[in-house]
Amino acid sequence: MTEYELLYLIVERRNEVMSLIQWWGAVSIGVIAASHFIDRTFNLFLITLIAFFYGFFSIFVIRMVDTLYDQLLMAFTDLAIYAENAESVSKQTEIMLQVLSSGRLSISSTFLALVLCGLTIASVSYPIWRYWKYYRYSTFNT
Repeated sequence: MTEYELLYLIVERRNEVMSLIQWWGAVSIGVIAASHFIDRTFNLFLITLIAFFYGFFSIFVIRMVDTLYDQLLMAFTDLAIYAENAESVSKQTEIMLQVLSSGRLSISSTFLALVLCGLTIASVSYPIWRYWKYYRYSTFNT
């Protein structure tokens, strides 16, 4: 592959990761918003359904993001190998290699993993908490 193709591959993988995370984040906010506004219509079956499918979906998304991150890391590694064998490389390639050597990719992946896991736990827990809170409150008032 050429230098341009490798740089393009890195940008495309990054865009795929960002699109997937944005889409998943919108679904997460939707679960939280729905849980907040439909207290009276919640029942145990609906809560179980939401928690199960959202949890399954989140595991799928987290695994997909991990796979795309691995592909991104491989593209960076291929770019480093290309740069070692080339007589000269572009400034953009030099900057990308600094990103690889500085450890920013691993810091970003750790942060992203924490955010994904935290938001998954929050999005699964919030409907359960709202259900419990609503029915506990309505039981005490009747």
